Amino acid sequence: MKLDVDILRYLSKEDFRVLTAVELGMRNHEIVPSELIHRIARLKHGGTYKVLKNLLKHKLLHHDSSKYDGFRLTYLGYDFLAIKTMVNRGVFVSVGRQIGVGKESDIFEVATEDGTVLAIKLHRLGRVSFRAVKSKRDYLRHRSSYNWLYLSRLAALKEFAFMKALQEHGFPVPSAVECNRHCVVMSLVQGYPLYFDRDVECVFKFFRKRFDLSFEEQTVDTDGTEVDTAESGRICFSSIAKDAGYLDKELAASGFSRKDQEDIQQA
Repeated sequence: MKLDVDILRYLSKEDFRVLTAVELGMRNHEIVPSELIHRIARLKHGGTYKVLKNLLKHKLLHHDSSKYDGFRLTYLGYDFLAIKTMVNRGVFVSVGRQIGVGKESDIFEVATEDGTVLAIKLHRLGRVSFRAVKSKRDYLRHRSSYNWLYLSRLAALKEFAFMKALQEHGFPVPSAVECNRHCVVMSLVQGYPLYFDRDVECVFKFFRKRFDLSFEEQTVDTDGTEVDTAESGRICFSSIAKDAGYLDKELAASGFSRKDQEDIQQA
């Protein structure tokens, strides 16, 4: 899904008012009736229907008339609501290039007013490549019905809570900056692509068989001292081992109750 933030420039207060009305209606409606959107938005002179047409054009809403005439938010519309809220709060002022995409999220660069580059992760549960949420995640618990946008919001809330907890316990994780709806803003960590050992070994095998070349890890340092190849050639995670207690129990998973959310915010 392409995130074109240029559209934000052309959206009015009325547009966001109607988007918010649809979001509120989706709390207890899979498809929000047009009349309910009109009552919640409270736009004068029947302006709601004109705005709905504009939002449909930009694919921020989806129209469904199979059972009754109604609308629901698309992920793009949900993106715009979250981005607009965080821009208003001063979390960031611009959205840059996409730096990552996965089976359940998209990641973009964002910049603050002073030029600091952060990362924003937009959860997108429900993609074709990841729909086994009921068996892979505990968001649903005992619910028989669910909404992908709501589950994405729970996923973002859970990630934000754990990121804060891990940071407080001294783990080397990105700093959690802000969470709104299904979006998590965090510090940008400059890293390098990592590869599985089996993939690296396949490269070694190819060069050995094809060109009769062999590669050995350095066993002597520049000052003449021997280097432990087991540690010098492989990443060692023992140095970051921390006693974090029972974080899973402390942040008892998704579908937080109001009390759990308050406890997390105070943590």
